[in-house]
Amino acid sequence: MASESQSSTPSIPIRTESEMKTLHEEWLIKHKKSYKSEEEKEERFKIFKDNLKYIDEHNAGNHSFQLGLNIFSDLTNEEYRSTYLGFKPPPEVDNQRQSDHSVGGGDEDGEGYQPPKVGLANQETSA
Repeated sequence: MASESQSSTPSIPIRTESEMKTLHEEWLIKHKKSYKSEEEKEERFKIFKDNLKYIDEHNAGNHSFQLGLNIFSDLTNEEYRSTYLGFKPPPEVDNQRQSDHSVGGGDEDGEGYQPPKVGLANQETSA
């Protein structure tokens, strides 16, 4: 019986360097990626290989989902998290917010930011 469970468990693919290079080149074309230099391309290829290994190892396990290559496959986990997780407003938006909320800053008339007046208290009543 032990052999049945082992045969149903997928094995981790053994990929050659040439196969990984081909996968990377196809991935570059599919996602329209390019790099500034050969050095950057080599570094991204190393990261791509690490991510591919992680994907293969995960997919060989008994999980309810499978992983695959995507547009982020040449990023480290740290790069992905710092770039795509959480909201960071662009500098020009952040600077505008600071000036709008600072004392004496804001509109040309010196009023600063005024929230819109809404609610029942601001509506005229007809009596």
